[in-house]
Amino acid sequence: MSELFQHLSQQQADLWVNAPFVVETGVNAFAPYCSKYQFLQDFKGTPSSIVLFPPRNRLQQQSWLADCTRLLPPYGILITAQENRAGAKSLQKDVEAVFESVQVESKYKGRIITATGPIQQDAQPLLHYVETIHAWSAPGLFAWDRLDKGSALLLDHMPDLYGDVADFGCGWGALSRAILKQNAVETLTAIDADALAIAAIDKNITDPRFTSQWRDATESINKTFDAILMNPPFHEGGKADRHDLGAAMIDNAMAHLKPGGRLTLVANAHLPYEKNLPAYQSLIEQDGFKILTCII
Repeated sequence: MSELFQHLSQQQADLWVNAPFVVETGVNAFAPYCSKYQFLQDFKGTPSSIVLFPPRNRLQQQSWLADCTRLLPPYGILITAQENRAGAKSLQKDVEAVFESVQVESKYKGRIITATGPIQQDAQPLLHYVETIHAWSAPGLFAWDRLDKGSALLLDHMPDLYGDVADFGCGWGALSRAILKQNAVETLTAIDADALAIAAIDKNITDPRFTSQWRDATESINKTFDAILMNPPFHEGGKADRHDLGAAMIDNAMAHLKPGGRLTLVANAHLPYEKNLPAYQSLIEQDGFKILTCII
């Protein structure tokens, strides 16, 4: 944790929000996959002060600030911070748009913002039904309001599936919905590190064969699968390629396949995932994407 957020974590408040969650005082706000959380948009309390650890996504940030104005009384206080390189200027501007009084302190290569006088906002809930995809989704999720080209290509070349199947990095569920159209699939486990993705996919899929897990797809899972599908991410925070993220997901997927199990993935054509697959077949390369498959 940076010095800036260490400083923020030491502030006193009635309510802590580590986006997108409300976290009770005394609970580690940074504990991964913490069970003691509630989505901010569903919280009904009336705190007089809130400490907000903001997200990097601008639309998410604006949505959670709007939720804070809804919860705080007229005299309520918001304390938040962001690193300069991660959008401190934008955060300040967004806070100034919804609070009457804003004080800013430059510290630890960032800005610490204290705001009073919330101006209540009628904002659409972050997690909502999106007509363009006919599904529940939220800004900040990958391709949150559309079917991305890579997933569309994989849907057009979906392998025949059976038995126990997993969707690593499931997002709002574009691949999972298609997987469950195959009758030979007995179970589907959808995995994502983003709790918003899990909240969305749980609303989108009610098939009894389906379960979701809020966890990092690079971590060990207490199950093996006949098939795993994925559209692995290759950005984290910034815009630079991080193909090691996808490579780690691939390595973990290979470790969780049953004998004879198949991994199928779609990726940008320039990403060197072939070296992570001991014996692969390239199914197609089209429009800057490729589909790779590997049977162990």
